[in-house]
Amino acid sequence: MFKTKKAAFQAALSSVKDAVNSKNTIPHLANIAVERHAEGIRLRATNLDIEIAAPFQAEIGADFSGFTFPAKTVTSIVGAVDDGKDISFEAVMLGNKLEAVTIRSGRSRIKVPILPLADFPILDQGELSFTVSLGSSSFIRCLSSVDYACSTEETRHYLNGVFLDASEAGLMFVATDGHRMARRLLPSSDIDDPIESMPKVILPRETAPLLVKHLPKDETLSISLSEFRIRFAAGNIVIISKLVEGTYPDYRRLSPGSHKIRARISGAELKAAIARVLTVNTEKGNAVRFTFDKTSATLTSRPGDAGEAEDVVTAASDGEFVVGMNGAYLRESIDHLDTEEIELDFNDPASPILLRKPGETDTHTIIMPMRV
Repeated sequence: MFKTKKAAFQAALSSVKDAVNSKNTIPHLANIAVERHAEGIRLRATNLDIEIAAPFQAEIGADFSGFTFPAKTVTSIVGAVDDGKDISFEAVMLGNKLEAVTIRSGRSRIKVPILPLADFPILDQGELSFTVSLGSSSFIRCLSSVDYACSTEETRHYLNGVFLDASEAGLMFVATDGHRMARRLLPSSDIDDPIESMPKVILPRETAPLLVKHLPKDETLSISLSEFRIRFAAGNIVIISKLVEGTYPDYRRLSPGSHKIRARISGAELKAAIARVLTVNTEKGNAVRFTFDKTSATLTSRPGDAGEAEDVVTAASDGEFVVGMNGAYLRESIDHLDTEEIELDFNDPASPILLRKPGETDTHTIIMPMRV
């Protein structure tokens, strides 16, 4: 039915297989569809929440007919084929019905069962009333810098995703789990189309890493959306996702409008010190006591059965301040700021702490304090 190169087929397979859900009661959802698309053929997979489609180069035979194959089995078969080899899929018919396919490569011949394409689900897009174009690399960079802060608690499902908030200033990416909040602004100058009328939506936390992983870099990214669905297309990849229903909290109210004390410090040095202090912290919460003076920051762990730790790093502060923070959260936030030096803004020990790259305003992370 068609012949292709291992590399071409494997690349498409790698792009779509993350949408497969093998732990389900619907047999088709453990499969990947092979179907006609535009002038060629493509692979498509879905778990009913996310759908990913990717075309691949192939010589298509006159007898080609769409079908679905078991994702796990065919992934193993293709992985075992020698690099650089051709792979062909041949029809196994029972009367006029396609019953199975035979996968050939070199002297290898493997028969694989299939399920009919007609029964394979299609994620309904509905009417996608708004479309915007922008650079895929910029979008991926902003998304990957906040999605770590999404909540995993089902009781507040509206926090289980990244909030996309469009305004004249640009597209704001926001994620929070109630203990920390990350926000990044993609300026309107980096977006090809006006976005003020773009619906405010919540992108599911499961979708975000798939976009970061599979959307091609340095391409024009087309985003089409409604209140319930969102579609991403860049290069040859198309990803469709459901959206999280609900109203996102007013994230602007959580950001401190002023500060009493500001400290500037090396992010790498602070991360290393936190890691050392946490080696003896066996308590849930990763609490670390931070004591700032004008030239340094002293990190102290809670005394416990595993011992206690103290570390000191150089810091420039315009005052003295003592506060408790989740050390693991602070390390992770620094990792996603993409800066060598960071600023920490404080008001009082019970107020949120603002973490940012020096000079930034709209892009920052908020971390709630802890008692230590």
